[in-house]
Amino acid sequence: MAVCIQTDDGQQYYAVFEELSAVLFEQCKTQYQTYLSKLEHILVSFEADTSRFSFENMHNSKRYKRFFAVNVDLFYI
Repeated sequence: MAVCIQTDDGQQYYAVFEELSAVLFEQCKTQYQTYLSKLEHILVSFEADTSRFSFENMHNSKRYKRFFAVNVDLFYI
């Protein structure tokens, strides 16, 4: 199981659940209950592992590799 993270420029990252902080994992579980009826965005921080990718996606006619995200946590201001 994993989540997809997308930045403002369309770059996507693939984060396996083992890389999510405990707090973020609980937030994802809670929001999963309403996922089909309402898409919620969660602001996160993470590190990009550009040594591996799982897929390629298109955004604004540009191809992006979906790199892995590690150490994913809720973004705190």
